Amino acid sequence: HDARDMDTLRAGLQMAREYVTTTTAFKPVYGREVFPGKNVQTDNEYDDYIRATVHSGAALVGTCRMGGRNNDAMAVVDEQLRLRGCTGVRICDASVMPTLPGGQAGSTVLMIAERACDFLFSSQTHSIKSVDRMKEP
Repeated sequence: HDARDMDTLRAGLQMAREYVTTTTAFKPVYGREVFPGKNVQTDNEYDDYIRATVHSGAALVGTCRMGGRNNDAMAVVDEQLRLRGCTGVRICDASVMPTLPGGQAGSTVLMIAERACDFLFSSQTHSIKSVDRMKEP
């Protein structure tokens, strides 16, 4: 946590409030203030509001580091998405991405899931025959 982050967020919120409430362009559409609310006036009140409402606008990725054959001690999953230290568990979501993709993470997660399917179908522990038994009659 860097105090400059709070300073920047507070200044941005104050600036947005000032522009919306004082510029002519917003007069036709400005009604009553909903957020942060008229009761938020001091720096401490702004800071409390920010702490209670701030969130990342980006998908969270990279919490399950993927490692290859080099036995990376920090890696949670191997190159085939298998959870290290557990048998029969694979991680196939945004957590295995090393960095946030340039666009939304959804389509990338679908590709990770497709790859996980490839790994499952090609593994010795899950044969096509066992998957056929799971199909509805």
